Amino acid sequence: MTLLFRMRDLRVTIALCSTLLLVACLQPYRMEIQQGNLFDQNTLDQVKVGMTKKQVRFLLGTPLVNDPFHANRWDYFYSLYSYDKNIAERYQISVVFSEKGVSEIIRGQLPSNPTAAPDAAPDKPGLLGRLLKTVNPFD
Repeated sequence: MTLLFRMRDLRVTIALCSTLLLVACLQPYRMEIQQGNLFDQNTLDQVKVGMTKKQVRFLLGTPLVNDPFHANRWDYFYSLYSYDKNIAERYQISVVFSEKGVSEIIRGQLPSNPTAAPDAAPDKPGLLGRLLKTVNPFD
């Protein structure tokens, strides 16, 4: 009788330890969130005072915010959040129009090259990944 209780306790302990080990190895996936209009400094430098709305839309795209209180101002926003790479970027550009075309360009701080990924350390495998790599006979 006591042997059955010991075997049951051993099974429960092994199952509990295995479950805890598996849960510790799991990492939730957090996706990169990109919103707004993506353009670089070269594209923004092409926007000049006097350009028409059609020309600005061709270069920068459709504005993200169409403010009914400021019909002659187009606002462009961009934000990037990446939890895995610890990136948080944000910038804003406003283009103000008059009857003659672009009258003012209000710029925020632009990243040097928004299309290039920053230098990030390569992903390290977790405990389970390292264990499978050492045990895997097919490598």
